[in-house]
Amino acid sequence: METVRAVKDAEPDPKAGKPRAKSGVGFPYWDLDSAVEVGKAMHERAGGVCDNAQLATMLGYSGVSNGSFRTRVSSAKMFGIIEDTDDRKLRVSARGRRIVAPVTAADGLSARVEAFLAVDLFKKVFDRYHGTTLPENVGLRNLFQNEYQVVPDRIAPTVRILLDSAEQAGLFKAAGNRTRMVMPLGATPSTVTPPPAPAAETPPPPRYGGGNGGGGGDDTIDPAIMGLLKRLPVGGTPMTEKRRKALIDAFTNVVSFIYPDADDGSL
Repeated sequence: METVRAVKDAEPDPKAGKPRAKSGVGFPYWDLDSAVEVGKAMHERAGGVCDNAQLATMLGYSGVSNGSFRTRVSSAKMFGIIEDTDDRKLRVSARGRRIVAPVTAADGLSARVEAFLAVDLFKKVFDRYHGTTLPENVGLRNLFQNEYQVVPDRIAPTVRILLDSAEQAGLFKAAGNRTRMVMPLGATPSTVTPPPAPAAETPPPPRYGGGNGGGGGDDTIDPAIMGLLKRLPVGGTPMTEKRRKALIDAFTNVVSFIYPDADDGSL
């Protein structure tokens, strides 16, 4: 009789990798210039549109499954240099065309700044430290790890990619070093939120108001006159002749008291 042996449950393969940790914010694996080179190759050699296999060949990769190729294409998309088409191809975006074939130098520079700010992580750093001194590398690494939850093995290279991309976008040009990110002169990126327009000035309240103390005050008007003005009824209110005369007489008497006759030297 054949012996039946129990089959053990399958055990986890110790060589199987654990799920990769995910960062809390988006960032590219390649810098801005490397992403621009992707768009430039497509623009110059394919008229701005091609498929992944054609692009891999143009960039010198072994194929579309090459990890370096895939992260580079992903970075170019993240910067907004290239984009997907409806028929599963790639094309140079409007922003990418402004960079690889700018009409003016200022527009090309603006498009580079837009590309830098299109990256979630880079925009957070720019908004936080714009015009001020950046932390040293160790400070940026701590920031990326503790606040933005960048995966540990990507922290150091991402700091380098951030700084390189900021320089390639012209954000260090004004400072002359890599310590402060400042918007380059002539750049007008559309991704930067303009400062709010100043609120329209509220017109001052009328000095002379009607009825029940509704008028505004003015330190240059004597309180006695202001008191009479505040006692005036709202315009259009019917008034007896006697009441009208009393108000006129009161106003005349107050004016005569406040502003005495000038001494013209006559007898």
